[in-house]
Amino acid sequence: MPSNAGGPCPGASALSQQYINKGPDVRCGPQASDPLSSLTPNTRILPLHVYQERRLSSDVEVPTGYRAAWTDGRLNRNRAERTVRPAVIAARADIPQGFTRADRGDDRFNPARGARTPQGDAQMAQIWTDGLPRKPVAKPLDKVPFSLREAQAVVAQSAPYGFSAPRQNSADGGDLVLRLSTRSAEASAEAAVSAAQPEPQRRRYVRAVTLANPAEAQAIARALETATGLDMRIGEVTRDGQAHQVVLSGPFTAGAEQALERVRAAGFPMARLSK
Repeated sequence: MPSNAGGPCPGASALSQQYINKGPDVRCGPQASDPLSSLTPNTRILPLHVYQERRLSSDVEVPTGYRAAWTDGRLNRNRAERTVRPAVIAARADIPQGFTRADRGDDRFNPARGARTPQGDAQMAQIWTDGLPRKPVAKPLDKVPFSLREAQAVVAQSAPYGFSAPRQNSADGGDLVLRLSTRSAEASAEAAVSAAQPEPQRRRYVRAVTLANPAEAQAIARALETATGLDMRIGEVTRDGQAHQVVLSGPFTAGAEQALERVRAAGFPMARLSK
């Protein structure tokens, strides 16, 4: 390669000479001395404006008859300082000169705080992904939690965003009639025992919307999971022989009203509760 003896680095090629800075301080090739200066780990580093303001207030004293306006440490001359020493988590903390220990009493200075365990990692993996930024784990939406009866599907035609309670009919088409019978004293006693037992808690679902497109239903379910933090599912109903997808959450034995408000606030004001 051709050399250019007139540049700052005589051994460099003509092409390299075009990009080498001109001047006497240019270092060419290996050097015996380190070009960088070193600092001790205890060297204090602080922003320039803090250093300049500190010089102006280094000899300021509170006059007689006055008091300091702040007592929260903002007048501390050693505030905002840091060192070049790397951070090391140790059981015993060394308090720098000019600082006091902030004992908050909430165990935040415990060196064993935040230690991870395989069980905790497994629990975290069920909710959040392992990459950055962490995102909620995508749960399968192809599980049908329940199927509606044909009578409920017929009534649902007049309620596109929810179902009202269907009218129950007997097998021959007539209305169902409720009859009570007291055949014997034993039956009455058994009925009294059954009445004394607490009723099971109602399991209710939050129904957001009913759609004919399965892909659109899954997209809305994932968006609602992100917006509300609820576990969304896809149910299936039949209307006039055609399958429809129901975006819902649940079942809930408690807190169904709060979940309903979340879904409505996410952009589905016609969301309803159903059994």
